[in-house]
Amino acid sequence: MSNKQEVTEQDIRLPQFRDAKLEDLEFDATGEVVRKDRFQTSMRKLYGKLCGINGLSSHGSWTCEQVVGAVEQLLRFKQLVLALNTLPEDAEFYHFECDVYVKDIDQEHLQIARSEPEASHLINHMVCEDDSAWEENSAWLGYIDHLISIDDMKKEIANFGEVRNG
Repeated sequence: MSNKQEVTEQDIRLPQFRDAKLEDLEFDATGEVVRKDRFQTSMRKLYGKLCGINGLSSHGSWTCEQVVGAVEQLLRFKQLVLALNTLPEDAEFYHFECDVYVKDIDQEHLQIARSEPEASHLINHMVCEDDSAWEENSAWLGYIDHLISIDDMKKEIANFGEVRNG
């Protein structure tokens, strides 16, 4: 059986390039042929998946900064959920960078450290890593200032998706 239809360039192209013009293609850093608009196309796909977060709406205009902000909120939400999922019952604070829970901050030492910052006072407290026992510890004021209260973490989850400024 013979088909009289002529083979065209479109017939032999890869599906992702079938309708592309040669001037719309380029080589990437690995030497692969890619679409020049791949970043714009990817941003539009992300936007479509993130509507409802950070003020993104399917019925309005949007900026790349809004999409990036929505991704950042989603990653922060993941951090919060993971931290609260392994929360020791009596934890009062959490330190994201060190991935530890904190309680029983010595308020007297904290007040001294705040009133005399140049003296570099240590502040006693208890720490707990995921699924381990509480241990005594001490830290500088900068460490204590980076703690987030468990209540604030829960509020942040409750407010997830709202528009953030900054």
